[in-house]
Amino acid sequence: GCGGGAAGGRGGDLQVSLLVCGSLHLDVLVSAPHLPAPDETVAGQALDPAGALYVGEAGRAIIPFVAEKVREMRRQGAAIIFLNDAHDPVDPEFQRFPPHGVKGSWGAQIIGELKVAETDFQVEKTHFSGLLQTGLEVILQREQVEEVHLVGVCTSICIMETARDLDGVGPRVVV
Repeated sequence: GCGGGAAGGRGGDLQVSLLVCGSLHLDVLVSAPHLPAPDETVAGQALDPAGALYVGEAGRAIIPFVAEKVREMRRQGAAIIFLNDAHDPVDPEFQRFPPHGVKGSWGAQIIGELKVAETDFQVEKTHFSGLLQTGLEVILQREQVEEVHLVGVCTSICIMETARDLDGVGPRVVV
């Protein structure tokens, strides 16, 4: 799971980030000094009954956990990063999955239960990995993130791919 850490803000011993990933209107990544951070967004497509990738009521159970984790990490001074699907309407991924998270659509937005703050980062992605062809790595470097916590609904897809790629660029990854 996503554990906490010593309290504190940016500028501490360990820069931590919370990243929320997903196509459920909720991809979030949090990065903060000396704290663990989540890294996966919960998007509306997976958590909304009208979404093309709806995972069912059981999947919605993660929403309060993610919302609390975002609040907790903000209190600790972490950087919060929401990873949002932003697919082209004819994305090749739609040959394997129903169309979802199309850039500019409601399915690419953060779910209402998660409040995006002005200081949060929002990163658009078009691949399973939140690191592939996005600005995420630049943000992590600029914020000097040493540890990333991933949070999201589809652990076996976007979380796993993002965690694997993050592991290759340096920060410690906590799922």
